[in-house]
Amino acid sequence: MNAFLAGLPVEERARIGELSVSLTGWLHAWSKPYGVFDSRRFATTALTMAAAAPWLPEADLGTMAAIPVWIFTVDACFDEGLFRPEERRARAAHYAAVAGARPGREPEPQDVYAAALRDIQREMAGRRLASELRPYWALTCRRMLAGMVAECEAGESGVMPGLSAYLERGLHSIGVPMYLAGAWVFTGDPCLPGELPRLQRMARDAGRAIRLANDLRTQEKERAEGNCNALFFAPEAEVRRRCLAAVRRVVASARRIGPASPAAVLTLRVTRFAVDFYAEHDFHTVEDAAVDRI
Repeated sequence: MNAFLAGLPVEERARIGELSVSLTGWLHAWSKPYGVFDSRRFATTALTMAAAAPWLPEADLGTMAAIPVWIFTVDACFDEGLFRPEERRARAAHYAAVAGARPGREPEPQDVYAAALRDIQREMAGRRLASELRPYWALTCRRMLAGMVAECEAGESGVMPGLSAYLERGLHSIGVPMYLAGAWVFTGDPCLPGELPRLQRMARDAGRAIRLANDLRTQEKERAEGNCNALFFAPEAEVRRRCLAAVRRVVASARRIGPASPAAVLTLRVTRFAVDFYAEHDFHTVEDAAVDRI
């Protein structure tokens, strides 16, 4: 069993299990009109959302789950070379423009991915924290897309960055800060306006920890695909040390902010669950049957 889940009370684990099944079905229904989202990622995404915030209503968790599904799909399209380099850059710029627009003023979606992003944002728009977090949401989306494009271009050119540059880009390209910016909207966190700078630092550390945990699990796949990985720049022991240090910073931030902040609690839970998940599985390739046993 996932180490984070194993430490939870039995009743909470049961609640998470039930929620993950319901959310998997929610994602299938949500994704059907778009026709582009890979259902193989639904079970792991649903389980992550359920583990992150089992106290939230299922409908809120569903929209939260749609965010990483969107991120995974765009990343896969870029990684798999579905778009020419100039088209890839144009699409990234368009998605960033959609993310940065005020509700009702988005540019007309140029493809189904932009339409899905617009629809996710419309679900977020009515929430109390949506306007507070809109600039951060737009920033994290822009940085994520820029990181994805830069990683593709590095793989195509063979010119790889150093470890520090890779980690700065990679903590965004994995999508964690963007996901958290969206998830925080649904928490209705009363502490968020005063704690936003600290939560943003926490999101960076969460992104760094999950990026490094991902890299420890996926180095052979990424080597075959020509993608970047922290293990191409540093020994495994150093990558593990940095991953654990980032997790410790997330834990310390959660303690300083305190349990009265649902956004901080959610960020801590996402980090611990995902890092423990990557210790045994790859989010992108694990089979649904394996997820059922977690």
